[in-house]
Amino acid sequence: MWEACYFLDVSSLEILLEERFEGGKHTEGRERSGGQVTLKKLEALLDEERLSKYQGIQNKKVTGACLGAGLLLRLAATEFEYFRRACLQENRDLSGGLLRDFWEEHSKWEKQWQSKSKCVGEALRSISEKPRILTPKDIFERMRQLPSECQLELRYHYGKAGKPYWDGIPLFFSLSHSGDLVGLAVSEQELGLDVQRVTGTDWKKLAERFYSVEEQEELWGLCEQSEELGRKGFFRLWCQKESYGKLTGEGVLPYLCKRTTEFKNIVFFEKELELSGNEYCFALCKGRVNGREK
Repeated sequence: MWEACYFLDVSSLEILLEERFEGGKHTEGRERSGGQVTLKKLEALLDEERLSKYQGIQNKKVTGACLGAGLLLRLAATEFEYFRRACLQENRDLSGGLLRDFWEEHSKWEKQWQSKSKCVGEALRSISEKPRILTPKDIFERMRQLPSECQLELRYHYGKAGKPYWDGIPLFFSLSHSGDLVGLAVSEQELGLDVQRVTGTDWKKLAERFYSVEEQEELWGLCEQSEELGRKGFFRLWCQKESYGKLTGEGVLPYLCKRTTEFKNIVFFEKELELSGNEYCFALCKGRVNGREK
């Protein structure tokens, strides 16, 4: 089973995008942040559809998130193709040889692949440890290490609710963005990913409005220990509901008032991350919805 999760810090992309939004005016910050990776080099990694979407956005922050999502999509598809070809060359069963399961603590193929490629070994180590947050330069360097023939043409089709799927690549994917963090999860089974920055929003009012009575009681109980535990509990539940809505393709609204324990046959994977002094949480889910495996 091939499953992988990627996170990207897109804050530096906003600095790289300053020149585009300022009509070609050069900025010192852009030069500092870009390093060896220019905006044109990153844009060249985007697929045709993502590039068109990216070029049509006029908000700098949204544009950075769109570019970041496109970079992660390119990296994930290229890494998968690299592993697929490696397995075929060694006559290895694809389903067994491509184990990168974020529901497992360790990949049984980790040591073997680490000895073959520095790039691959680094990617595999991120599974069993806290997920690494990549930079645009990290993605560019990883792509340089992967053979050019593994860089497939990325095409998409869309489900009834507008959920995107790859054409010709046997993986499902789910994207999420919050603050300066963009996340991507890919799997041979359909799945959902949500990322949330833990903010100072009035979460108690939101919980009273959207969450079930039982969930509210659980959060108030956490608050008796500390306000911070209650806040994190609120965002943890929100991530679960959002990720489930992405799994089904229906969005979060139908599920906000439902207890996450009502989501039968669903497996959640959760962790906390920190970026530039801000806390984030994320949730991944997969399983069967209404008797259908997603």
